[in-house]
Amino acid sequence: MKKQATKKTYSEDYVGAMLEEIRSDFKVFGEGLNGVQKSLNDFKAETEANFETLFRFRDETKANFETLFEFRDETKANFEKLFEFKAETKDNFSTTLDYLSRIDDEITDIRAELEKGKKAGKMEESWFKKIEQRVSIIEKQLKNQKSLAIK
Repeated sequence: MKKQATKKTYSEDYVGAMLEEIRSDFKVFGEGLNGVQKSLNDFKAETEANFETLFRFRDETKANFETLFEFRDETKANFEKLFEFKAETKDNFSTTLDYLSRIDDEITDIRAELEKGKKAGKMEESWFKKIEQRVSIIEKQLKNQKSLAIK
């Protein structure tokens, strides 16, 4: 046996009340959506501001690294110049010490010649004393210069 569907009828006031309730629910839903939309807009604005700050920080950091790299390159070039100067100075001191050593050898040879001449009686005593004094002064100056060059 088949059941017969029964038709329900609602009064106009009841339907109006139901529609008013649905309308009120939509209004509440719409207000909620407005709140969500405002929150999303606030979040978006805050996120954009944070990204702007982040991009500025990135650009500043990039500029700082570029400055550091330039400083590193300048420092490297300065060290290279310093090492070149050190090598040149070492060569100059070596040359100076060689030169002073040759002068020292020459003075020793002169002193030996003077002694030889004195013993042979070929030189006057006064002239020999003057030459010996001059050689002694040169030896002292040479000794001072050597000590300065070694320091």
